[in-house]
Amino acid sequence: MKRILQLSIFLITLYSAAQQSELATAFLNQANLALEQRDYDKAHFFIKESIAYNDNVLTDDMQYTQTLIAFEKSPDNPETVGFAKNLLEKFTKDDPRRKKIVEGLVNLELRKYEASLSPTQQKTTVDSGKTIPVSIIETVPIYPGCEGETNNTGRKNCLSEKINALIQQNFTTEIANDVGLSGIHIVYISFKINKKGVLENIGARAPHPRLEQEGVRVANLIPKMVPGTQRGQPVGVLYSLPITFKVED
Repeated sequence: MKRILQLSIFLITLYSAAQQSELATAFLNQANLALEQRDYDKAHFFIKESIAYNDNVLTDDMQYTQTLIAFEKSPDNPETVGFAKNLLEKFTKDDPRRKKIVEGLVNLELRKYEASLSPTQQKTTVDSGKTIPVSIIETVPIYPGCEGETNNTGRKNCLSEKINALIQQNFTTEIANDVGLSGIHIVYISFKINKKGVLENIGARAPHPRLEQEGVRVANLIPKMVPGTQRGQPVGVLYSLPITFKVED
């Protein structure tokens, strides 16, 4: 009798665990749905429930959703960037989730860049039509070699590809070794493409001053472009990108 009782309890425990797993998945799906609907408070509630029903153990999918929510709800929390960097180590370059995390990091850095502008610079806002983030500009700046693109999406992709290629070819990642860093690191570069198509207000944030200097140096290699336009008029365009690399021990 004792053995049968113990077996019955064991089966009930397994059944309960299976139910909890189903609930964790269901809440995760609800969190992702709320995220798509931009209801971040609801998404935050559902992801907390999902984690709780998974015995407070975060799966990669849970951490991914939690990080996307954190980008919106708590962008100033240092843990948000920590979560994102942790996921970059787990996702391959071809994983679309990695691209989404990188986009989130870029948006965080763009917000910080805008907040760092002087009061005079801040007067050139989206409302005044003078300075606009590249993500919402009507006509993006045309990088040399992108003149053949016929629509804004093509020009934006070409601009991104050209700048990324220039950065990859010229950024000296060995500096990280020289200053004793290891692991995955991100250097954020932000700048404004002014009404004449020339870069200005170049800034960089990195885990070491020498990497920041290198980021500014490489950004200064970006050539003059055809300026971006809004409502047919040339405007300044804010641009930000991360340089992600891994230093092997």
